[in-house]
Amino acid sequence: MAGSDTAPAIPSATSSLRAEHDDLERRIEERIRRVGRRIGWVELSWRLVIWLVGVVGFVLVLTACDQWLFPKGMPDPLRWTAWILLAGLSAAWLGLAVGPYLLHRIHPLFAAYVLEKAVPGLKHAVMAFLLLRERRQDFEHDPLSKHVFLGLEQKAAATVETVPLDSVVDRGQVVRWAAVLTAVIAAFCLYVVLSPKNALVSTARVLVPWADIAPATRVRIEDVSPGDAEVTMGDRVAVTAGVFGLRSGEEPRLRFSTADGQFLDQVIPLRPAGGDPSRFSAELSPAIQCETVYRIEAADAETREFRIRVLPPVRLELRSVDLEYPPYTRLQKKTLIGTGDITALEGTRVTVVARSSVPLTAAEIDLDDGKVRVPMQQSGDVWQGRFTLKMSKKEPNAGEFAAYTLRGTDPDGRSTRDPVRFSIATIPDRPPWADYQDPPADGSVIPVNAAITLQAKAQDPDFGLRRLTLYLEKDGRSIHSKVLFELPPSKPGSTETVTGSFEFRPAELKLQSGDTVFCWLEALDNREPTANRGESRRLQLVIGEAAPPDNGQAQQPNAQQPDPQQPNAQQTNPQQPKPDQPNTAAGDTAAEKSPDQAHSLPSDSPPSEASSETGGKNQGDPGDHSPTPDEGNEPAASDSAQAQSQGQEMGEAPSSPGEGQAGPSDNSPPNESTQSEKSADSHEGQKGMEGQGTQSGSQSGDASAGASSADSSDSQA
Repeated sequence: MAGSDTAPAIPSATSSLRAEHDDLERRIEERIRRVGRRIGWVELSWRLVIWLVGVVGFVLVLTACDQWLFPKGMPDPLRWTAWILLAGLSAAWLGLAVGPYLLHRIHPLFAAYVLEKAVPGLKHAVMAFLLLRERRQDFEHDPLSKHVFLGLEQKAAATVETVPLDSVVDRGQVVRWAAVLTAVIAAFCLYVVLSPKNALVSTARVLVPWADIAPATRVRIEDVSPGDAEVTMGDRVAVTAGVFGLRSGEEPRLRFSTADGQFLDQVIPLRPAGGDPSRFSAELSPAIQCETVYRIEAADAETREFRIRVLPPVRLELRSVDLEYPPYTRLQKKTLIGTGDITALEGTRVTVVARSSVPLTAAEIDLDDGKVRVPMQQSGDVWQGRFTLKMSKKEPNAGEFAAYTLRGTDPDGRSTRDPVRFSIATIPDRPPWADYQDPPADGSVIPVNAAITLQAKAQDPDFGLRRLTLYLEKDGRSIHSKVLFELPPSKPGSTETVTGSFEFRPAELKLQSGDTVFCWLEALDNREPTANRGESRRLQLVIGEAAPPDNGQAQQPNAQQPDPQQPNAQQTNPQQPKPDQPNTAAGDTAAEKSPDQAHSLPSDSPPSEASSETGGKNQGDPGDHSPTPDEGNEPAASDSAQAQSQGQEMGEAPSSPGEGQAGPSDNSPPNESTQSEKSADSHEGQKGMEGQGTQSGSQSGDASAGASSADSSDSQA
């Protein structure tokens, strides 16, 4: 039993020894790895610090050269050369000195060497352990060698664990190069602060040679406007910039050149703009015509060259203006070439045709600076728009529009600049005028049983008269109207002075004594769609009492009625026509020459077509509510002629001019009829006519007619 109890104890002791051996080996390897990592970080750090020292120093030197060695900054080729050199040296250093420490770990033997060098008491125990560990299989069966290796391992593990890592790795180089880097950076910062020029700008020029950075200067030029730009030919271009750091007596200036060679290095001084003392501006050119380059200079500062591209202007060139007059004017269509100024009648339809200098997306006719915009239609590069001339509603004598311009927009959104302004003069269609010819005085008293002739004249001053109408009104109501002249729409209006007449008989209009009648004339021209209207003044006529019985006008109706006690002239002379029978001779005379024709034109001028139509219209107008002048005067003319012939047969003296007249002559005022008979009448009759006027002439005519009839009856008896 004793043997069985002690036999298993040998494997247990062996296992315990091996476990102790593995633990010591693990502790030594872990310590060596930590020392290796610490060595790697220290080596990597001071090598990177050296690279930074080199880069900062190199940049500092190049910055100083850019500011002082080259007044206008290092040329671009030199900048690129310096950058390539810096980049090449950095790549070489980083690849050869820093790269290995990033890609590989520190070898354990080197870490053990550094560890033993820091702890002399180890006496190469760690390195011996690492070397003998590779030959462990050789002395595994040799108890002496095995115990020596185990003792060496125990000593190395116990010693390594007690050594601090900070004392193992030398960081002196890191500290020294860090100090150097600090000094270089401090020098750079000091230079940035003390330099009158912006060192950071020069640094940027060194580090980024492909960037378009202006050299560092004492004077700074910032925010240049418009910079690189595109403008339309003829536009005015103003250049502005912020200039800082100027000394007394220093002025910024603008230097520019044009592509056509007209201006080369032309200098324009910049002046302060607005209230900002650091803001300056100048107009590049009154009118840019071609591509231009410019830059701004101020003391030691100078900007890069900016470029302005000049684009062709957006312009609509007027080709023609077509004027289509209103149809009623019967004027031919007119085309204006070489001018856009319009002078035409109201109602004229205007067609504007223009051609664009560049492709456009839209075009319009701008009337009175945006008051009305008329879109134009495109056909290739030709644009066409239409509008109609109208009179202003606020000012009837002025046109609705005074001017127009042509505007267009191209695909880039550019619009027409400073378009040509064309004038518009709209001529109004003037209204016609109407007036009386030899009218009675305003407020004249007309006996209710009398008759007067109202003569009218009218004319349209421009295109033609269409209608002339006389109106009668009592107590604000129309009681009668008479169309004195009218032309159908198919004929053009009359351009002559049109005349007409109207026989005013109060009794036939059922007027009474004391009534007040107003009459006026209305003339309409041929304007379409609404005719112009002209009115005469309103003539006031007062209806008076009937004339006394001894007056011819009062006896006239009685003379036409048979008297059983005393035969009248009609009974005595059966050849005399009755009042209701037309006089053949008078009718023939009226057919040869109408009353309206007698007053339309002077005797020495040929009758016009308008006057002839006027007479025909007045004789057959169905709108007349009273007898025509011919119908009212024919019986009186017949009685007068027959009474005169009877008097001559009986050997009596010729009657006075007033005798034999029952009223005014055909469509003529009383005084005119009297003057027409003056050559055949005696001086006594003329004097009686001049003294008594229309009414007295009528009365004496009736009295003479009655006396002649009585004498004739006595002689026959």
